[in-house]
Amino acid sequence: MLDGGFIELKLRYADTEDLAVGDFVHSDDIYVGGHTWRVLCYSRGAISTGWQVGEYLSIQLELVTRSNNVKAIFAAFLVHGDGNPSAVHAKSVVDVYPHGAGAGAAPPGWVYFASRAELEKKYVSNDGWVTIVYGVLIPSDSPQALSPPPPPSGGGGHIGNLLYGADDTADVAFVVNGETFHAHRAVLAASSRVFKVALFGLMAEATMATITLQDMDPAAFRAMLHFIYMDALPDDIDELAGFSPIDMFQHLLAAAERYALDGLKLLCAKKLLDNVTPETVAVVIVCAERYDCPELKKKCLEYLGRKDEHFRKAATTPGCLRLMQDFPMVMDEIRAVIER
Repeated sequence: MLDGGFIELKLRYADTEDLAVGDFVHSDDIYVGGHTWRVLCYSRGAISTGWQVGEYLSIQLELVTRSNNVKAIFAAFLVHGDGNPSAVHAKSVVDVYPHGAGAGAAPPGWVYFASRAELEKKYVSNDGWVTIVYGVLIPSDSPQALSPPPPPSGGGGHIGNLLYGADDTADVAFVVNGETFHAHRAVLAASSRVFKVALFGLMAEATMATITLQDMDPAAFRAMLHFIYMDALPDDIDELAGFSPIDMFQHLLAAAERYALDGLKLLCAKKLLDNVTPETVAVVIVCAERYDCPELKKKCLEYLGRKDEHFRKAATTPGCLRLMQDFPMVMDEIRAVIER
């Protein structure tokens, strides 16, 4: 589960001209994971030594609450002058806060987030403002992730609100068989190492505002996004595309394997097992082999060996023919089970 929120920080670009290196403005506070956070924005840079002093925008995340050992994901992106989010100036970092306590270390962030030349050229709106959207996400494995006091008004809400709420901070879109889904790079990257490499690494997708996905079912992608943001399957999953439960969870298992979502993969395996019958068991074994679910395969083999009629009915299904064609060696394992 992730708790998090996003908020905008606006700078009047003309007002930054007279600021000195090390001068900063801070954002409004945001309440996430039981803690209060704010962003420090140095329009002429945070440090007075090094490369191109005064020519870069620096951004840092500050933990305002007096807490220790809080693991958080800090994400930020610039908004183009025309209102579209930047795919180039979009970054995220994972760290434990407070950072370098007692050592004088700066809070995590980026000293060279964007050059002032780029700001002026691409990111100043017609009315003279520069907009930075930042987010704080607290993963469930943070020792201080759960703190129960109620958030103050205006703070960030549950991360699921970003997917279904009135939110315009999405910075990437996916086109799946003609359907468009909006999402947040930082949320996806925090949930999946595959998304992290694709959206923040050296792959072409890192600079694309819209990504077209091949060989993906829209209903399964929608359910996968719901799981990433809500840590649960959608209540209407059986109705998303009119699929049978077996078909739906096959598609969703493929998506989970593709994006290395181990929690979703385990959940899909359980759902498939719950729907095993003599008519579906062979298809489920194919899925177990294809997507490396050994425990699911083991349970299906045990199901076949439990009653003779299970195998007799399964042997006449199209799924059994597919199993023999795609994974013929599994038939030897099935014979060993039923001959015990």
